[in-house]
Amino acid sequence: KDSLFDTLINAVIISSYLLEVNFGIYIDGYIGAFVALIIIYGGMTSIIESSNDLLGKRPNPELIDNMQKILDSFASIVGYHDLILHKYGPHRAFATVDIEMDSRLDLFTAHRIIDNIEYQFKKEFNIKLVCHLDPVALHDDEQNSIYRVIKHTLKSYDKNFHFHDFRVDELGEKRMLFFDVVVPDSCH
Repeated sequence: KDSLFDTLINAVIISSYLLEVNFGIYIDGYIGAFVALIIIYGGMTSIIESSNDLLGKRPNPELIDNMQKILDSFASIVGYHDLILHKYGPHRAFATVDIEMDSRLDLFTAHRIIDNIEYQFKKEFNIKLVCHLDPVALHDDEQNSIYRVIKHTLKSYDKNFHFHDFRVDELGEKRMLFFDVVVPDSCH
């Protein structure tokens, strides 16, 4: 791109010189202003493209859809959330995701499943994926009942509310509920 701008600028300057020498047409001031605009445009474009790589930009929606399809293809996971893509330059990408699995799975099985997911991301997208495991107590009727009440309550406020990382912890005689609520941008 830089070479293209240089070629264009040189062509305009040479044309201006030839017009002056051969026909006596003096357009240096106009050509100088035109060249300055080309340089400013090229510089601004370069700054914007570089800052996008440094600061980040919204990932390609098709890529996110394909990543979600891979995650959805694993029947052994209950769900996932917080899929985040980190790009460092044009050819270096990392991703993180929280994977929900049945709490009854042993650690070796859960680890093998996560390794398979990470391998698929590397193979399909050349993206290094890091997974965080969230155990879900699917077998606890009381927790499932509380889960449904919280879900119903949140949906009564706004149908787009979601929550994850739900768990019930017993601290002595007290039971405490923990979960993260995802509030849509439209509610801010």
